[in-house]
Amino acid sequence: MKFLLEILKSVLNHRFWLFSLNELKISFKLLIKKYNQRSHLDLSKVAWIDPSAQIIFPEHLDTHATKIILGEKAGIGRRVELQVGAGNTIYVGDYTTINDNCVILGDVHIGSYCLLSCNVFISSGNHQTRIFPTWLIRDQDHWAVHHPEFKEKCNSPVYIEEDCWIGWGTFIKQGIYIGRGAVIGAYTLVTHDVPPYSIQIGTPNRELAKRLDFQPSDSLDALQKDHLPYFYRGFYLKQEDITIGSQHSVIFAKQEALIIMKGGDYKTLRMLGKLVSVSYLHLRITYNNMTINEIIIDRTLKDDRHFERELIIDTSRGKNRYFAFPKILEEFNKISIQIISHITDQTLNKSMKAHYGISRIELL
Repeated sequence: MKFLLEILKSVLNHRFWLFSLNELKISFKLLIKKYNQRSHLDLSKVAWIDPSAQIIFPEHLDTHATKIILGEKAGIGRRVELQVGAGNTIYVGDYTTINDNCVILGDVHIGSYCLLSCNVFISSGNHQTRIFPTWLIRDQDHWAVHHPEFKEKCNSPVYIEEDCWIGWGTFIKQGIYIGRGAVIGAYTLVTHDVPPYSIQIGTPNRELAKRLDFQPSDSLDALQKDHLPYFYRGFYLKQEDITIGSQHSVIFAKQEALIIMKGGDYKTLRMLGKLVSVSYLHLRITYNNMTINEIIIDRTLKDDRHFERELIIDTSRGKNRYFAFPKILEEFNKISIQIISHITDQTLNKSMKAHYGISRIELL
């Protein structure tokens, strides 16, 4: 009885969009199928998921690293298959739509605001055919899985940044990085990385055109529309959010954000912003994958939500976060901002999604 009540509660909380009353039975079957993996499956914010979609976990879940995470108002179409192996994670960002008959396997990250057309295939895995050429391929796969030196050949994550459009019938092989704002044409075979805002087609993929010339400055202003592409990941970029943010002279940031800036050697990072829904904020700042500082913004010490910080860039004292940026971004400086902790301000508008916003960031 407790089991049935929890399933009913999930439905009433809109964890699944029920397209009609006739599909209620199908949706219940889908919920029951996934119940045993509930700690590995986050569906609490999904806008809609078709009852015919398949979400598949390995038979024996031996690690908490095995997860499927669907972001706020993400959409999963008919007959979509999301499948992870042990230790894999599939992440689908906020407002991203995956349309009918797509297959996504293994370690795959798809950023927010993306559109995947029908029949897209993405896999972080690959079969082994040349380790022992006379062996069965299946036996080579089994051997490689149990030898760490072949780990990358067996599984190499796919990373698709925000605001990408992946066309009908696209195939994306293991280890591929697709930059922010990229467009991949129908039936494209993606075998090498895609730069930000590139439009690509063909077998293998090649550049046809560009949405824009990706050339970030060493000074970015949140109110400059031309600067928005360089607020690269982890910002609220729907037009309605940008409009509200402009009233505060900021662009709203999420839990972890990434800004791409002009390459070169700089000594100082200056960041200006505003607290939105919190009175206390603890941030970690990394520069090209190295932690350069942690800052605390405490409104109780100063009755002002605006803040300005200047940080010395000294990577010799930093700590490596062990995340390798793709070669496509090597020429640029990358600034990551992560919220470590915060205290909500009860006197402010509780409907605001963001804790803070950035108004300007500069390299000096």
